[in-house]
Amino acid sequence: MLKMNKKIVFLGAPDGALDDAARERFHMLYLNEHTPKIVERPEVLQYYANKIVVPSQELVDAGWGWGGYDESGIFAMDELWCEDGFDFMTLYEDDEQVKVLGAYDTDEVVVRPTLAQWEVGAKSPWIKRIGLCKCREDENPRDFHDYWEFVHAPLALHTHIGAGFYGQQHFHNTLVPNDVAWNGMCILDYWSVDAFRFAHFSRPGAMKEIQDDCKHFLDKFFSMCGEEYVMKRWDAYIPEIFDGYDGFYRHQ
Repeated sequence: MLKMNKKIVFLGAPDGALDDAARERFHMLYLNEHTPKIVERPEVLQYYANKIVVPSQELVDAGWGWGGYDESGIFAMDELWCEDGFDFMTLYEDDEQVKVLGAYDTDEVVVRPTLAQWEVGAKSPWIKRIGLCKCREDENPRDFHDYWEFVHAPLALHTHIGAGFYGQQHFHNTLVPNDVAWNGMCILDYWSVDAFRFAHFSRPGAMKEIQDDCKHFLDKFFSMCGEEYVMKRWDAYIPEIFDGYDGFYRHQ
């Protein structure tokens, strides 16, 4: 299965404010001032900017946050694909509009890819479920990543049938720690509220089945809701994520 190096950075307000007004102010500065600085750097091959928003009550009622919610003040998330050897943390050194609340080198494992593309800079049409994952205290992170990828992922594919995209981000180097020592992050993208409500836990007993399996490898699982903006596109990305896709999970 393809593993692609990717960078994840969680961002919050510089003054640590957590209220809704602070979130709104931050989002305006984030999109208008922070993201253009990232886009202009040639070392950044692809860049997704994500506003972290409060999930709707419909999503909550359908099981969006069953594991809990982040309380560290994450208002945005940068996803970066960069040239080899580029020190991406230099992008944040002189940016007074944001505070880095977590930064990670990751292996991106694309479990269910998609051909979807849209206008660069426009808000993506889907609903983005971001799940922060911490392995059990008695577990080696490598064993955690292996179980998540090879045991849990086929169950998730069988269960979360409404997701148009499913990717795992395996954190292998923490550059700036969050309040919680996260080991990874999953991304599930849904085309609509109904796609999540009726096809995330897509059969009777599915929520319990997923939760029971998560006990084998997860200590914490916090959900966030993202509004995604593809700010810079790398033409090779979609061919890369489909490379070898048919041969791995189709027969699980």
